[in-house]
Amino acid sequence: MLMVSENELDLMKSESISKTEDKQVQDDITINGFNTRVYRILSIIFIALGVINVVTVLIVFLNMGYGLWRAENALSYVSKIDSNFALIDHCILQIELNNTDSELVSSNIDDVIAYYKEISDDAEKFRELNLKAVDTTIQGDFELVMHKVNDYYNSMYKNLIDVRNGKAEVGLLRNKSLESNRQAAVDSLHTLFEKTDKSTYDFFYSTAQSFLLVPIFLIITMSAGLYAIHRFKKRNIEYVVKLQESKKKTESARQKVVELAYTDMITGLRNKYALFEEVEKRLEFEEVSLVLYDYCNFDSIYSEYGREYADDFMENIAKRLNTVYGDEMELFSIENNELCVLFKHDLLQSKKNIEAQKIMYAMSEQAQVKEAQIQLIVAGCICHCRKGSYTSINEMFKAMDKKLIKVKFQSLQNNCSMVASL
Repeated sequence: MLMVSENELDLMKSESISKTEDKQVQDDITINGFNTRVYRILSIIFIALGVINVVTVLIVFLNMGYGLWRAENALSYVSKIDSNFALIDHCILQIELNNTDSELVSSNIDDVIAYYKEISDDAEKFRELNLKAVDTTIQGDFELVMHKVNDYYNSMYKNLIDVRNGKAEVGLLRNKSLESNRQAAVDSLHTLFEKTDKSTYDFFYSTAQSFLLVPIFLIITMSAGLYAIHRFKKRNIEYVVKLQESKKKTESARQKVVELAYTDMITGLRNKYALFEEVEKRLEFEEVSLVLYDYCNFDSIYSEYGREYADDFMENIAKRLNTVYGDEMELFSIENNELCVLFKHDLLQSKKNIEAQKIMYAMSEQAQVKEAQIQLIVAGCICHCRKGSYTSINEMFKAMDKKLIKVKFQSLQNNCSMVASL
């Protein structure tokens, strides 16, 4: 039965609170910073002034007002797409954190699909706008940005479905390729938002400059308009600054959540997702040597002392191994009673075999847990693997697990710790 630690519960609660706070911050920025109605109000004012003046000026004002209306809608759609993309990223983090809750995972996957549907709808509305009068390059840039967004979603969609159906690990959602596509899409959306905002301001400003030769009444009204533009620009700058600060905080929080998702809460060691990623990365360049260790009679701690003692025991063993052998290997926590040692590449294979035996003896020595002296039998399986030796990382660990079962049986029969080669 899967047990959820207090730290994991606190993490889930903090994530929920963080999501609520992020939404409140975003709402506050929208209210106090960027407001799309400002564009519309300015458009109406200039259209009203155009009616008062000559037909030529009226046409210019109408064109400017219509251009601003389209620019306002364009900026609004880009802002919505950026917000929905951020919500997709948040859902992916929720899936990673709550990967044992199939109902919550399925709910977040449905949310991801719904947010992408909103992104697609807003993208179609953006494409219907004619922005040539504002900036002839914006719509071309938008298509490039949407191509990156679609690339990220399409490459992630199959993985989401496989995770929902239990055909893939949650860690697959945060591989190098997907993370690279995600970051490219995020950066492109931010750049497009800033460019659209600047193009709108430049369009407004250049149009205003063309009225400098109009009679005194127009000079006065345009002065008022330029002042309004200045105020509007100032508010937009404040909004962009707040948005950037919010993005930095969100990115920092996201990085911390990712680090926690790759960490075992009991021992503080990196977990199996981090191990799979590290092995896959190193296999590209070198032979990988690793040992899978399992305590054969670990359940006896539960029955004799309780789960708190079992957690403290594993924490003590992890500290012992890192203190003595930390310069030669990296230690990972796989399950409650399983540890994995990943040797550094500069050790000879014969040296690694000797060290694997030493680590086994260190693990099987007595450990002081509160008032109890606990000593268990250890079984281990060592594997030296090169790229192409197995069809996948999962197949390699599957073979090691099969071998480990046999070693555990022999260890229990002989009542002694053992390490065997795969």
